[in-house]
Amino acid sequence: MGSFLWPGGWTLTAYGCFRTDTRLFCDFDTTNTNNIPVNTSIWSGAGGVNVVDDGGKITTRHNAFFVGTDGSQFQTAYVSQQPVRFIIEYDDVDPRYTSVSLVLTTNRIKSVPVFAIDPNQPSGVFPSRTAPGANGTAAAQNGAAPANGDSIDKAQQTVDAAKAKKKKLTDLLNGITSK
Repeated sequence: MGSFLWPGGWTLTAYGCFRTDTRLFCDFDTTNTNNIPVNTSIWSGAGGVNVVDDGGKITTRHNAFFVGTDGSQFQTAYVSQQPVRFIIEYDDVDPRYTSVSLVLTTNRIKSVPVFAIDPNQPSGVFPSRTAPGANGTAAAQNGAAPANGDSIDKAQQTVDAAKAKKKKLTDLLNGITSK
């Protein structure tokens, strides 16, 4: 959907949000150009990532946690250029909204889709993402209303292009600073 860049080599890439009643779980990957252990306080505080609904209401985060490839949730992670899945939880978001904006200081990612979590899914388990170019969306695979697959594919291509550009710029900067 989009990415936030932050000083110190941080990138936060948004993939969408999932809903259970008035609670949203927004799904991100976080990376850092420096290999660094961190806790879930990243992306919080005065410059934290907030949800803004179509009515203009700002909702600050309630909780956050990292998610392992096995689905486990944890409070600290070793973040490097290898993405780590990061979920930010927001409470009291009106259930009528099917998309929101994610805002970090003056940067905004608009029209982030909100999908319902399948009520048959075990508690504490988050829907997996589909692979780029896969048939269907994560929401469709998990019982929520499907989104336009072309839009998801284009969004994934945009994210991939941004990651490639970031790597190219990082490599260029590293080449310049090593001389």
